[in-house]
Amino acid sequence: MSSSTRRPRLLRALLTILATSLVAAPSALGAEQWGKLSQIGGSPGTAPGELTNPSALDSRLNGGALEVYAADQIPAGDDPITGEALFELRVQRFASDGSLLGKVVSQLTDSFSEFPVPFANIRLAVDPAPAVRDRLIVAGSDSQQLTAGMRSFPATSAGAGTAFAAQEFTGSGRLESPTDVAIAPDGKVYVAGLTTAGVPQVRALTSAGAAHQVSGTPVRFGGDATLFDSDTIIAVAVAPSGDVWVLDRATKPGTAEGQKARLRRYTADGVANFPDAAAWRCDHDNSGATADLPCGQFLSDDATDIAFGSVGGTYVNTPSGLAEYQATGERVRVWGGDAAFSNCKFADRPVAIAASGDRIVGLDASLAVARAYIFGPGGSGCGFENQLPTASIASDPFSPLKGQQVTFTATASDPDATGAPNLTYEWSLDGDTSYEIGPGSTTVVNKTFDSGGPRTVRLRVTDGDGGQREVSATIQVGSALPTASLRVSPAAPVAGQPVTFDGSGSSDTDGTIANYEWDLDGDGIFEVSGPAPTTSRTYTAAGTFNARLRVTDSDGTKGTVTRSLTVTAAPVATPSGPPPSAPSVPAPAAGIPATKISADAKGVVKIPLTCPAGATACEGTLVLQTAKAVAAAKKKRVIVLGKASVRVSAGGKAVVTVRLSSAGRKLLSKSKRLAAKVIVTTRAGASSTASSKLVTITVAKKKR
Repeated sequence: MSSSTRRPRLLRALLTILATSLVAAPSALGAEQWGKLSQIGGSPGTAPGELTNPSALDSRLNGGALEVYAADQIPAGDDPITGEALFELRVQRFASDGSLLGKVVSQLTDSFSEFPVPFANIRLAVDPAPAVRDRLIVAGSDSQQLTAGMRSFPATSAGAGTAFAAQEFTGSGRLESPTDVAIAPDGKVYVAGLTTAGVPQVRALTSAGAAHQVSGTPVRFGGDATLFDSDTIIAVAVAPSGDVWVLDRATKPGTAEGQKARLRRYTADGVANFPDAAAWRCDHDNSGATADLPCGQFLSDDATDIAFGSVGGTYVNTPSGLAEYQATGERVRVWGGDAAFSNCKFADRPVAIAASGDRIVGLDASLAVARAYIFGPGGSGCGFENQLPTASIASDPFSPLKGQQVTFTATASDPDATGAPNLTYEWSLDGDTSYEIGPGSTTVVNKTFDSGGPRTVRLRVTDGDGGQREVSATIQVGSALPTASLRVSPAAPVAGQPVTFDGSGSSDTDGTIANYEWDLDGDGIFEVSGPAPTTSRTYTAAGTFNARLRVTDSDGTKGTVTRSLTVTAAPVATPSGPPPSAPSVPAPAAGIPATKISADAKGVVKIPLTCPAGATACEGTLVLQTAKAVAAAKKKRVIVLGKASVRVSAGGKAVVTVRLSSAGRKLLSKSKRLAAKVIVTTRAGASSTASSKLVTITVAKKKR
């Protein structure tokens, strides 16, 4: 992350996001003791593993193990030709126990050479995805900020490195002095600095170093006029969520306060995505007061760094250590700042910070002998203050119905209370973020919900030292199932007779019926849907059909009823008078020449037919069905794919268009090839003739 070696010591701010669970948000540091786990450096000299003039720090998890990278600038004598002082830019890799894993960067340079050089701002970022990209990026400029650039190095082995994103440091719009660099989990690289025009800017780069673009435009941000313009961008970091956080310095308009540091959040594509500034108030002077400037807009005027881990809370460098703040701005605890714990006390304030997982690293370069502390759970005591209370919510019943009273019970404790804990409780029962009950001692509340669906209840517990814990619980409020009722009239219809289906008798005990769905042919597909409680259908052929009605109530729950309906054939009228003088002409048999047919994107197929020469045309119906029984509605049966009327002139040809049913489209979409049977029934007077043929239906190829 960012740092400065020849400028006044600056405050470092470590920001992470508080996690909120459905039942309880875990404490940022938990109830267990946190403290110093190990130390990097701390002995005089320039031997490997020691820190001489460290300027930048970063960390990552590699296979679950913490790796810490520290950039150092070590005097290396004078150039024998120019007489210029020589320095070694050295980046060392350390393990979580402080032991040296190796030197990954070692470059000899003088103060006037091109990047990288001493006396200037050296920035460091290690890729958080070592299994994908094992690399380290170093950014910097010469001592007079005339040349600048970045180089990419192997992160686990020594190497010379290669130039990275050189195009960002050349030309009239180049970055003159990079102030920070960060790498996102997906490999994007974000570099901050001032342009030749003096504009503070963050530039997004691809993993390969090219400009990251949206709609053909390079993503560049941070120098906008939101709130007010930045004077300079100090640091940039990428959160686990992918959001990009920018720490800048700006002059607040209309005040005599001078420059203030400001923390702002953007999406990965540079779109402003600021947190709720009013909810963040920080105590940067370490006094314990909570009425300072909102953190969402202004931090302490010398904040300079950002880092993200998974420990939660907000971490700020105080003049003598690291402090943790909760979202409302109250300080939770401080470590590294108590003289009683000299083994992990910072001499001035951490020069650089980094975080990975549940480890925090602070670099102390204020001493004659530089060192870095690694903090984490289970470490030795380092001057902790108040620990946040724990809290959880239980509901009874866990899955209530609407209109049923629900009891919510809070369980809380204060890990560091002396004697009985002094806890107060606040409740929000209506799903918003305001607490309408409390503060007080109420640990049990009741609520009746008048509609179904997910409902969120929030609890805030405050301990006697002002530490607060906010948790939430989400329950699913259910609704009584509606009762579907179906009447059929007439109860015993004949083919060709209209049949009325009536679902108006359906009911819902805790709401109303909002929708009716009808499956009148028993194929498992509800082909008619709407708010009307009745519908009708005329069955053209005799048979037994399962008619189904599915109703949906105002809470979205459903009920279904099925009725079996038998349709009988229409009676044949007995002709009166003498018999016909001549027998009826037999119906001709239609020809089905095709064996393969295709369906377009709308499920339309075209079937060619022929009719033999003669005096009678081929008139009747065409039925397209599956060639064999297929699984449908938990049983196997032949599915009708479509129907159409047929009329082909005697001795002629025609193409019959058939639109596949929804069931047919689903079968064809699933298999892409469907075995089917074409049945053509022609009629002439009382005579009928059926002809059939097996065909294959395929999906028509799209035209290019």
